[in-house]
Amino acid sequence: MLRPLAVAIAVLPMLARGAPPSGRSAGADLNVIIREWDLPTPDSGPHDPAVGADGSLWYTAQKVNRLGRLDPVTGRIREYPLKTRGSGPHGLTADRDGNICNSSPHPVVT
Repeated sequence: MLRPLAVAIAVLPMLARGAPPSGRSAGADLNVIIREWDLPTPDSGPHDPAVGADGSLWYTAQKVNRLGRLDPVTGRIREYPLKTRGSGPHGLTADRDGNICNSSPHPVVT
């Protein structure tokens, strides 16, 4: 299930720029490129993407208890197992320093 991950890569930078000026269509000057990558673990349940300070895309792999990091420049993907079995990671966000945090009480590798 790669499509939500690919769409997130295209949409998140647009959202970060904010709403278009009043009276302009949101897509008037928008050039979207969608790229897809095969994840290392099939059927891992990728969910909740967040963009890191370095432009990398982090995601939860809910079904396999991991967090993943995609470098969109190189295409390299690394997955990091969480210590607690069955924690079902959920809810990634980047703090003001660019650290990726999740909603579970487990540390995230940056």
